[in-house]
Amino acid sequence: MLRVSTRAQATAYGLDAQEEAGRAYVSNRPGWTLPPDLIFRDEGVPGTVVDRPGMRELEEAARRGRVDAIVVHNFDRIGRTGEAFWTWIWAMEDLGVVFVSVTQDIDTSTPRGRQQLQSHAMTAEAEWNLVRDRTQAGRQQKALSGGWPCGPAPWGYAIEGRDRRRSVLVVDDGEVSVVLKAVSLIVDEGRSISAAVGELNHLGLLTRSGRPWTVANLHRRLTSQSLLKG
Repeated sequence: MLRVSTRAQATAYGLDAQEEAGRAYVSNRPGWTLPPDLIFRDEGVPGTVVDRPGMRELEEAARRGRVDAIVVHNFDRIGRTGEAFWTWIWAMEDLGVVFVSVTQDIDTSTPRGRQQLQSHAMTAEAEWNLVRDRTQAGRQQKALSGGWPCGPAPWGYAIEGRDRRRSVLVVDDGEVSVVLKAVSLIVDEGRSISAAVGELNHLGLLTRSGRPWTVANLHRRLTSQSLLKG
């Protein structure tokens, strides 16, 4: 299972490096195989999110009995908080699936590996909480000065005055037109998200980065809180 948190990581070396290391690990384990359709990726999804497309696909494969062990580059690829981490670990263990971390040399099929996993989960969450607190403090300081505090603009918005202290969010007419078209296809015409993705790409109404839409990407955009409650 592969995951990166940001778009930059997803388009750089992050996922490929994780996959290469995972393949090498599996090839050195006697009797282990890694079919191409059992490599699952989550691109640009934070580790605090429990419900991720790649994770759902992997869970489905495990429930069909196709997975005996889940190999990750590092256990924080599963999740960085107790809820995100242990909820999924327990669900997979109930199916008889073990976990292996390539870089940490942890194998939960052994008692020692299980202890190492518990220790790692607590450390990872403590580190994430520290980063979150520092980030939040910086955002609050910028918000108090009248600026937009939250990094890249949510889908459907742009940042005005980006180089000035008092940057603010404004509606992005181009992205709004894509949203309205997607909603029209799904709600008014009763099309599936998959069909809407195909139509948007055919019309050249692409993502912010200029890439074709995927089902997972469009679903995240249309169900984001910034769009629904913005």
